[in-house]
Amino acid sequence: MSTNDTISKLLQVNSEDIFLVLLIVIILLVITTLSLLLYLVTTRKKKIQLQLLFEEKEKQRHILDSLFQTAPVGIVVTDSLGIIASYNEEFIRLFKLDKNKSYEGQLLQTLILDNEFQQYYKVALEKRIEKIKDLFEISVVFPDGSVGYFQYKSKFVESQVSSNTLLINIFVEVTKQKLFELSLKKSEEKYRTFVELSTDAIYCFEAKEPVPIDFPIEEQIVLFFKNGFLSDCNLAFAKFYGFESVEDTKGAPLSKIISPANESKMALLLNFISNNYKVDGFITYLNDNNGNLFYVRNSLFGVIENGTLVRVWGVFQNVTDLVNLQRQYQETATKYENLVENVNSIILHIDLNGNIIYINNFGLKFFGYSKEELIGKNVIGTIVPEIESVTGRNLIEQVKNIIAEPLKYEYNINENIRKDGTRVWISWKNTPIYDSNGNCVEILAVGIDITEQRKKELELQRIWNLIYSMFDALPDAISFKDPEGRWIYANQSMMEIFNLVGKEVIGKTDYELIQYDEFFREALEGCAKSDQMAWEAKVPLRLEEKIKTKDGKERIFDLVKVPTFNEDGTRRGIGVVARDVTFLKEVEKLLIESEQKHKEIVNALPLPSFVVSEGKIIFANNNAKKLFNNLLDNAEVDFSVLENYFKEKDFSKLQKIVQKGKLDYYSLFKIETKDGEKIFSVSVAPVSIGTTISTLFVLNDVTEQVLYSSYLEKVQKELIYQRYELERINKELNEKNKELAELNRTKDKFFSIIAHDLKNPVYGVKNLTEEFLRSFDELKYEEMREFVFAINSSTSKLADLVEDLLVWARAQTRTINYNPVDFNLRYVVENTLSFYTENAKQKNIVILNRIEEDVNVFADVNCVSTILRNLISNAIKFTFEGGVIRIFSQEIEEDGQLFEQISVQDNGIGIPYEVQDKLLQLDFHYTGLGTKNERGTGLGLTISNELVKLNGGRLWFESTPKVGSTFHFTIPKKVVNDEKINL
Repeated sequence: MSTNDTISKLLQVNSEDIFLVLLIVIILLVITTLSLLLYLVTTRKKKIQLQLLFEEKEKQRHILDSLFQTAPVGIVVTDSLGIIASYNEEFIRLFKLDKNKSYEGQLLQTLILDNEFQQYYKVALEKRIEKIKDLFEISVVFPDGSVGYFQYKSKFVESQVSSNTLLINIFVEVTKQKLFELSLKKSEEKYRTFVELSTDAIYCFEAKEPVPIDFPIEEQIVLFFKNGFLSDCNLAFAKFYGFESVEDTKGAPLSKIISPANESKMALLLNFISNNYKVDGFITYLNDNNGNLFYVRNSLFGVIENGTLVRVWGVFQNVTDLVNLQRQYQETATKYENLVENVNSIILHIDLNGNIIYINNFGLKFFGYSKEELIGKNVIGTIVPEIESVTGRNLIEQVKNIIAEPLKYEYNINENIRKDGTRVWISWKNTPIYDSNGNCVEILAVGIDITEQRKKELELQRIWNLIYSMFDALPDAISFKDPEGRWIYANQSMMEIFNLVGKEVIGKTDYELIQYDEFFREALEGCAKSDQMAWEAKVPLRLEEKIKTKDGKERIFDLVKVPTFNEDGTRRGIGVVARDVTFLKEVEKLLIESEQKHKEIVNALPLPSFVVSEGKIIFANNNAKKLFNNLLDNAEVDFSVLENYFKEKDFSKLQKIVQKGKLDYYSLFKIETKDGEKIFSVSVAPVSIGTTISTLFVLNDVTEQVLYSSYLEKVQKELIYQRYELERINKELNEKNKELAELNRTKDKFFSIIAHDLKNPVYGVKNLTEEFLRSFDELKYEEMREFVFAINSSTSKLADLVEDLLVWARAQTRTINYNPVDFNLRYVVENTLSFYTENAKQKNIVILNRIEEDVNVFADVNCVSTILRNLISNAIKFTFEGGVIRIFSQEIEEDGQLFEQISVQDNGIGIPYEVQDKLLQLDFHYTGLGTKNERGTGLGLTISNELVKLNGGRLWFESTPKVGSTFHFTIPKKVVNDEKINL
C-alpha cells in the first residue's frame, strides 16, 4: 500500500475519534509535567539536607582532629600491617622524634625499640587481638641514654572512609611514676640493709587481730599481749634475747619477749598508747639470764590503719653505763646542794634559755616562793620583771646578753621582783658553767640585796632628771608664758620652730622675738593673737595653726593652749603645747586616696578574697561573691553569714583569726560549695581600707594538694622509723670506710713491695740462671760453684722477703694464730739471740742482754720473738764493727695498765732526720744498706709495729745520725681488762 493510500484512510476517520486521541495526549502531557516538577522539588530538598549533614560532619571532623592533636597522650593510627597513617604531636614529643620529619608510611615497630612491645604488636596485628593486657607497660632506651616508661593500649576500628581496618595505638608516659617506684624500692632495700647492720636492737610486733584504738588502754594492752607476735627483727635483737638467728625469733609471742610482770615494760606500753602510739627515749630495765641488771632506751612507733593498731616498730639501746653515770651525777649534785643551802646569799642556776634550774633556800625565802613555783620557770616574769620600773631598761634583753656573754656581764646590778610584787635591787656575779667539750651550758649567779642603797641613788637621780630633761625629751614643742605674754620657758622643739636656738628668749614677748628673724613675723603675731583668744575663753583652747618654712613648705601644728588663773581671777600664766601633724595630715590624705586603689587590687586578685573590719565583711571581690552564692553582694555584711559554709570547728578558728587580725599557724578549712565540699587554705594580711587597719582574707583551693599530701604522709609514716636511725648508721658506715681506707693503704704498700723489692731478687735469679745455662759448657767446676752460691744467695733473699710479706699480710688481715700466754721475757730474748751469734761475731759486735730474770709478760711468744729478731737483725746490720748492742727493759704504767717496755739500743749509723717522721707510716717504704752493704726487705719494722699493736702495745724509736738508735716497744704485764683484741 502506498503512502498516499494510508493518508487517505486516516482522513476517513471521523472527527470524534480524533478529538478523543488529542484529549488523551493532553492528559499525558499534564501528568508528565507534574511528575517532573515534583521530582525537581524533592531533589532540591535532599540536596539541602545533604549539604547540612556534610557541614555537621566536617565540624565534627575538625573537633576530633583538634582533640587528636592536643591530646595529653601519644596517639598513632596504623593500618592492619602496622604502617603509620597518622599521629599527633604528643607522640613525637614522648618518643623524642624529629618534629620536622614525617613518619607516615613507616612501620610503628621501627620507631619503638622495645622487644616486648614489638612481639606483642606483631601478635596483635597477625591475630587481630585488641588487647592482651588492660595496660601494657613498655620501656624505651633513647639515643641520649635516658629511659622512658609508657603504658600502652590499642583498639581495632573499621574505617568509615574505606573498607580498611585501622589500629588505634595510645601511649601514656609514666616515666616519673616509674622512676619514683624504682627509687622507693631502692630506698627500702637500703634502709633494710641499714637495719640489719645496726648494733641497736630493732624489731616489729604485729597483732593477729588488729587492736581497736578506741578501746580502754588496759584492754588494748590485754589484746596486744593476747594477739601480738614478733614479725621481724634484726640480729642484734635476736642475740639480746638469746636466739641464734633472726628466723628463730619470728612468730614468738609478745609475752615471751616482754614479761607482764616487768613494771617498767608495762609503763612503757602505757606511755606508748597514751602518747598517740609513739614514744621516744623511754628507759626500762630487765635482767639477763645471769641475773645482771640492764637499762635500755626505747623508741616505739605504732602503725594505725582504719582505727586499729596493726603493728608496732621499736628500737632499744643498752644505756646501763649512762644510767649509772646519771646516778653518780645526782649524788654529786646532792652534795653541792647541801653545801650552798646555808649560804646567806642568793645562789641561782639558769640554763641558756633563762629557765631556773636551781635556787637555794635563802633565795626562795628572799623572793617568797616555794621550790615548785620557781624550778623550770623563766627568770623573766618570776624574779626578774620585764622592764625596770625606774630606769625603763629592758631586762629581757639584759638576761639575753648575760646568757650570750657571761664573762662580759660578770657583774651587773638590776631590779628584781618578789612574789608579793615588791621591787628589790640585787648585785649579781655571773659565772659560766662549761661541759666536757668546753661549751657553756649553765649560768651560776650569786646575788646580794642592795635595795636600800639603790633606792637612795635612784631617788637622787630621778629628781635631777625630772628637772633638767623631762621637757627636752618630749617631741612636742612646749612653752610657758607669764600673764603679759613673756616667755618663761621653752623646750628645744619650740626653739627650733622659730629658729631661736641659741637666742635669748626668756622674758621676751612674741612681738619682741620677731627681731631675731623677720621671716617668722606672721607666725609669732598669730601666736600672740591665739593666746588672747585662750585668755578670753578662760578654758583650754585647741586649734590648728600653719607656719611657713624657709624652704617654701608649710608645717601644720595641733595647738593646745591652757590658761591658768589665780584664786581672785587674775591671770597666772599660759601653757602652750604644739605637735607637728604635717605628716599625719599628708598620710590621712593618702589613705583616703588609696582606699579605692586597695579595693581595685582586692577585686583583681584571682582567688576568692574579702576584707574584714570589726567583725564585718566590708568588701569582697567577684570570686568570693561567687564562692558564697552572692551573700557578699551588699556593702557591709556581718562575718557570721558565712557560718553555714564551714564546719563548726573551722568557723570557730576563723572567728579567732578575725578577732586577732592575724594567722598564728597554717590551717586548712573545708567549705561547702555548690560543687561539693572542698578544702581551702587561708592567707591573712593587714590592709588599709580608709583610715582603719583591716584584715584581708585570701582563700586558695588546695583540695587536690591535700589529697596528694595525705598519700605522701602515709608513705612517710612507713619510713619514719628508719629516718631516726640514719645518723647512727651513717656514723658506723664512716668507721667502716676508715677501716677500708686502711686496708687500701695496706694493699698499695703490698703491691709496691711486690713491684719494687720482689722484682730485684727474682730478676737476679733469672739473670744468673740464664747466664749459667748460656755458659754451662764452657764453665769450670769452681766457676759453676760460684754461680750456684750466687743463685742460692738470691733465692735466700727472695725467701726471706716472701716470708716477711706473708707475716705482714697475716698481721694486716688479722689471720695470725694469736695465742697470748704468760712467759719469761729473758728466756725468749736469749733464745732469739742464739740465731744471731754468728752474725755478731763476723762484725765483732758485742750484744748485752740486760733483761732481769724474773720479768714476765702476757703476750704471744711467736709475735715477741719475731719483733726481737727484726730489731736485733737491724741493729747488727746498721752497727759498725766492734760496736755494742744493749737489750734492756723496765716496768711502766699507761692508762692504768702495767706494761714492760723493752728497748734495743745500738751505736750504729742512726736514721736520717728526714726519714724519722715517716718511718713507721704504713704507706712509706724505706730500706738502707748496712755498714757492710747488707740489704734487707724493708718490712721488718712494719711487721714489728703491727705485731706490737696486735699484743696491745706500741712501738717507737729515738735516733741520732752517726750516733745510733734505740727502738722501744711495750708488752702487757697481764691480760688487759675489758678489752678484746680483734683478729
